[in-house]
Amino acid sequence: MALHYLPIIALIFGVLLVVGFKLMKPHAKENRWAVKARLPVSPVEQQLYRRLVDAFPQCIVLSQVAVSQLVTVIPGPGRQATFNRIARLVTDFVLCTAEFAVIHVIELDDSSHAAAHRQNADRNKSEALTAAGYSLVRFQVSRLPTVAELQAALPIPPSNIVAMPVRSQVAAVSRKTK
Repeated sequence: MALHYLPIIALIFGVLLVVGFKLMKPHAKENRWAVKARLPVSPVEQQLYRRLVDAFPQCIVLSQVAVSQLVTVIPGPGRQATFNRIARLVTDFVLCTAEFAVIHVIELDDSSHAAAHRQNADRNKSEALTAAGYSLVRFQVSRLPTVAELQAALPIPPSNIVAMPVRSQVAAVSRKTK
């Protein structure tokens, strides 16, 4: 009769052994968020950013700006539907004066913009920004503009030119004040 219980006792002993080993292992801190860090801009966007800064040293270049930061949806019927169409849209670059007045909005399009859902998002972005009075200029990743081409494609009206300290002067001034 005692041999009849032997497999059950062995099974219980095995389970306890496995559970014991699991409890002995140090547990890594559990991450509630299934995320990991990434660069805010792609390598090609970094190239265009640097060219924009070189082409327009008198301007401020912002990257990855939400369309909802650039436009306000006018209250009234359809307000929520309009907001929903722009809520998740982001511009690649915004060229601003020293006072942060927007001069141009710049998009860098790659092959993914050929997809139907991206074309719809691009259309919504273009329509919203144009309706708000912004100049939207698109460049293709396959033909990244040079500094001279950027200056030709993105004219800065004379009234928008505001003297800004050269970046190296700003750094020198902040080092002296410390």
